[in-house]
Amino acid sequence: HGLVPALLALPLTQLFSAMSRKGFNLPAIVSELNRKIGLYRLPGQFVAVTLAAYDPAAGHIEVWNGGNPDGLLMARDGALLRRFPSRNLPLGLASAGELDTHTDIAPVPDGAELLLFSDGLPEAEGRDSSRFGEARLMECASRHEPGARLDAILAEVRRHLGGREAHDDISLLVLACQREPAVAPVAA
Repeated sequence: HGLVPALLALPLTQLFSAMSRKGFNLPAIVSELNRKIGLYRLPGQFVAVTLAAYDPAAGHIEVWNGGNPDGLLMARDGALLRRFPSRNLPLGLASAGELDTHTDIAPVPDGAELLLFSDGLPEAEGRDSSRFGEARLMECASRHEPGARLDAILAEVRRHLGGREAHDDISLLVLACQREPAVAPVAA
């Protein structure tokens, strides 16, 4: 909501990128992001964050959700496989000692997709003041193939808004979960 929160996001995205490249695990990243927010935020500011790490060799995903709507793991055929609810406060609201960095880990079938989105997506209001809602999001995601879900959902949200601006930011990420083939050892 505005320039001040955007300025807070910049050091966080830089820190996240640096820690990810260095191979830090999600709990360590969550902890450090929370510490960094404590240094830069104004009173009352916080950051809703969902972090996910997909391991294509092992075929599992790890998720930490702090203050965002449920992450949705969708099968190739559109079935809902798993929800990743917010079990944590948004970053910046808990002290280091109070912060829970535990993650949810789940197996992921090949071809599944993880949908992560901000509350602005289900709360987007149409011309008739109705909200887009999670049910419409799920219905749209379930009837589209992997690889087409992101564009289909965004098009559906635009139709729902009917040319109006959304009252809140709308963020949507669709992570394609493709397994890596096992590499057989080479005989010498």
